Amino acid sequence: MNGTTSDPLFDAIVDNNFATFVQLLGGTEIDKTITGFIRKEVRTGILYIHVPTHISPFLLCAKFGRYEMLEFVIQTYSRHLTIFNINQQDSNGHNVVANIILSHEIDDRNCKINCIKLLTCNLSFNINTVNKHRESVLMLAVKVERHYEIVKLLLKHKQINVSLHDQFGNTVLMSASRRQHATIIRLLLQNTNVSVNDCNKCGQTALYQCLCDNEEAGLQCVRQLSNYSDIDVNYAKGRNFTAMELTLEHDMFLTHAMLMHGRI
Repeated sequence: MNGTTSDPLFDAIVDNNFATFVQLLGGTEIDKTITGFIRKEVRTGILYIHVPTHISPFLLCAKFGRYEMLEFVIQTYSRHLTIFNINQQDSNGHNVVANIILSHEIDDRNCKINCIKLLTCNLSFNINTVNKHRESVLMLAVKVERHYEIVKLLLKHKQINVSLHDQFGNTVLMSASRRQHATIIRLLLQNTNVSVNDCNKCGQTALYQCLCDNEEAGLQCVRQLSNYSDIDVNYAKGRNFTAMELTLEHDMFLTHAMLMHGRI
């Protein structure tokens, strides 16, 4: 993707020109902000606009999935902590892995996974950094169903915290339950530190949230949660319905029976 921008280094990253990137980076502070334009699709195949972007070279490499460039930066600057911070964040509080997860510029899923592996194996990387909405990279990965493999990868990290709460009090398990991602729920329940009965600021548990949309689609999620040994189907905070009460309130008879017996 070519275009005229105010910063040649920006262009080198966007155009995936490694040789120029290395040459230009020699005279650049790696944490400084560079400015350029990224082409954004407004309507598929019809209209494109160029959006001005202000970002550090390191985060821009992540946004475009430039594995070779990321590897070069880490190897070259990792010992210079005064000018390079692997946990740097953009204006939204997104770190380097969050930029990869949320990127629309990376079409190859394996590229995303390889870049994340490169970054998370670095001992200085903080896997539990949160953005301005207090969302961790694990929470962001769960938001998009196609990121199952990334969720699986992040959960293998020894320091991963599955009990963090976002600004609304939701945990990653609640997020997966609200989106009725049964496969991701199963992965999360394999973590010994998961808290199945935590409530968000509305007093809702993960089990409650997977009942709030489509009962048929949520049955598999309910099955995963109701079979968990520590689940409390009668737990809630404040005046909120419990999961059991919600099934009766909305005539979810099959789900109610499942909760009563722990399984179908």
